[in-house]
Amino acid sequence: MKVAWVSPETLAIAANAGLGMLLTNQKSWAEYREDVTNFNAVRAERGWGPVQPTVVVNVACFDTEAEAWETMRRHMIEAQISVERHYNFTDAGHFARAGNYDFYRDFAKTLASKTPEEVGEFNAKPQAWGTQDQCLEKLTAIQEMTSAEELILSFRYGGMPAEVAE
Repeated sequence: MKVAWVSPETLAIAANAGLGMLLTNQKSWAEYREDVTNFNAVRAERGWGPVQPTVVVNVACFDTEAEAWETMRRHMIEAQISVERHYNFTDAGHFARAGNYDFYRDFAKTLASKTPEEVGEFNAKPQAWGTQDQCLEKLTAIQEMTSAEELILSFRYGGMPAEVAE
């Protein structure tokens, strides 16, 4: 079984439970590379061998880089708005009231200082978008950076119509 996380606390809980890693576009690939190292360090302390993550990557592959970027950008902004609503990031206080969610409370405060467009674009940049060759280069770099044993490619996100994803 694999688990996704954002907070350092959850990383340690998952690693100590013997779970695997599912990286889901919530951090930069460089941050995830560090998480993989930290995750496997926790496993090593328990006498367990390292594991490789499964990594989810959003993809926008088009004839031109400009078309790919505009598609990725627009639909990642939509996805970001959906995530903010789902987790109710507009109310940082509910994380404080729940207890043990300090990381998410602080994250909600950071999000409040940014527009959904800024956050969506920030999240879109490290994904695999561009021409076929550019997407392949980016996917290869993501795999190498995270040591992924498996990539899950998402071609439809946000409010993207099926025809665009196809």
